[in-house]
Amino acid sequence: MSRFLFASAVALSATLTSVACAAPAPKTATKTRPNIIFVLADDMGYADLACYGGKGVKTANIDRLASEGIRFTQFYVNSPICSPSRTAYTTGQYPARWNITSFIDNRGANRRRGMAQWLDLKAPTLARSLSNAGYTTGHFGKWHMGGGRDVGEAPLPTEYGFAESLTQFEGLGDRILPMISTDGDEPLTKMGLGVASEKLGRGKVTWVPRQQVTSAFVNRALTFIGEAEKSGKPFYLNLWPDDVHSPFDPPKSLRGDSTKRQLYRGVVTNMDVELAPLFDAIRNNPKLRDNTLVIFASDNGPEPGAGLAGTFRGNKGQIYEGGIREPLIVWGPGILPANRRGTVNKTAVVSAVDFLPSILKLAGVEAAPQGDGTDLSDTFKGQKTTGRTQPLFWKRPPDRAGNDDQTFPDLAVRDGNWKFLMQEDGTKPQLYNLANDEGENKNLAAAEPQTVQRLTKALLDWNKTLPVVKLTAETFNDLKSFNLKKGDRLDREQAPAVAKRGFNITAKFDVQKQAGVIVAQGGVGQGYTLFVDNDGKLNFAVRSGKNAITNLISPEPITGTHTVVAHLGADLLMSLKIDDKVVAQGQSKALLSSQPVDGLDVGSDADGAVGSYETPFRFAGNIDSVVIELEGILD
Repeated sequence: MSRFLFASAVALSATLTSVACAAPAPKTATKTRPNIIFVLADDMGYADLACYGGKGVKTANIDRLASEGIRFTQFYVNSPICSPSRTAYTTGQYPARWNITSFIDNRGANRRRGMAQWLDLKAPTLARSLSNAGYTTGHFGKWHMGGGRDVGEAPLPTEYGFAESLTQFEGLGDRILPMISTDGDEPLTKMGLGVASEKLGRGKVTWVPRQQVTSAFVNRALTFIGEAEKSGKPFYLNLWPDDVHSPFDPPKSLRGDSTKRQLYRGVVTNMDVELAPLFDAIRNNPKLRDNTLVIFASDNGPEPGAGLAGTFRGNKGQIYEGGIREPLIVWGPGILPANRRGTVNKTAVVSAVDFLPSILKLAGVEAAPQGDGTDLSDTFKGQKTTGRTQPLFWKRPPDRAGNDDQTFPDLAVRDGNWKFLMQEDGTKPQLYNLANDEGENKNLAAAEPQTVQRLTKALLDWNKTLPVVKLTAETFNDLKSFNLKKGDRLDREQAPAVAKRGFNITAKFDVQKQAGVIVAQGGVGQGYTLFVDNDGKLNFAVRSGKNAITNLISPEPITGTHTVVAHLGADLLMSLKIDDKVVAQGQSKALLSSQPVDGLDVGSDADGAVGSYETPFRFAGNIDSVVIELEGILD
């Protein structure tokens, strides 16, 4: 955290304490109307926090919340990916009811997946209900329910019931946009999605080093709390940091060996440090401490290779437990009974759709009857230990059908201790007893035909209540030549359409003992990459399948300024030239069978690693130009 941001946070914390001591009691007593702060991490796995068994990561401030509050072990989000998960928290309804079934992307990608471009303003929202009941409301952090990429006309967060908002590139209105460091130091580079966001307008834009973005949100939240105290109104506050989402850019002191896992650990620890001024401001102000409930959770399971799901199967994007089981901590010294502080609730099944009715009940507001959630306010307050009794349902994101190793289930339900998964047509049933198999290792479908029949019907009946998703054919960039520079980022639809065709890469760059990626498109499933390895040798790798990779390597390390040509032909022949001299040749196992899921990066590999390196593997040297030329499609 920068000294300026830290000093600002400390000063604001002190101000809040002095206000509490000096200000007269508000006319409207708030004891029965608690303040509520909802902290939502991004892409955090179940087993990342130290208090949930995380190893090699320091999260002292969040762990302290758990040691003084209630930690839940059977908490579920309602989607394994960002936008729909946040929609469930916001509306108290399954997100597919609002045609938000995967992350909100650019306009074309949303349309192809049959998705809404943003959350319908007709949807019920927690903030709107609380605002109508006299709460002052604020949203500070990631939004991702509309606005960003190439969608500039989406509603602002303030149109959903928030009096104030400050978001980032996955939303509109006033925004904090991130600058990425070079191995923890300057120079800083504006993040590509931030550049696209800035072009959309509709709000004040402030660029901040990514390592300090959460501190900026915390500072704004502290100001909001101070103003709410002066007004005498109870407040509801979303603080939704995004630093645990890739690209991971912790301070240099937390980067370790700079592997993907270590960078992730670094951003988790850094987030914990940045959240401390908020927690301290509540803890050190008697009025706030006695009447504020802080809720900490995450939006979905971890990105593979970064966060950890513990013993659970699956990751982000999957409806196995690892994609949907998340940490949940509830803290409130003046609200929780003394005998419940520092306890672990291992029995209550709680889900994100339960937040809306539960928080509204805590605030004394009647919830609309059409929601999918259950009022668990007494469990949140520690007065009961019971959870929801109704089944929980999930639908897989339409763009997460599987990988080279397996096809992922389309639908899932948890009913009691039974967890049942299947395809949308009822095939490939998987049945697990979570009472003794939380890892979903032993499929009992063949041994429990009646349970399979009952839960198949329940899933099919539930699925019929959702809007019909109309998928359209994918369309990709039809350009045959791409002139790129360092820092460019093209998403899947904008990147070169490399499926079933050869291509040529011409790159001019200067290397002085720096390793890193020159250009990469794709990820662990398929793609290609041109990079300098840690031995200083130039590599050109084509991955035509998860375990099918051909890597050409220069015989000697390279230094200085060079023009490099990497070629994959329709005949599968590969070649690597340095300054017109062929230094390596080989044959790919196949052409890329489809457009890679991950996009294209120049100067790094931001998503899944195509080559034998740990992402993002940024290249610190100069890249003058990268030109990619496509050959004809092989029928």
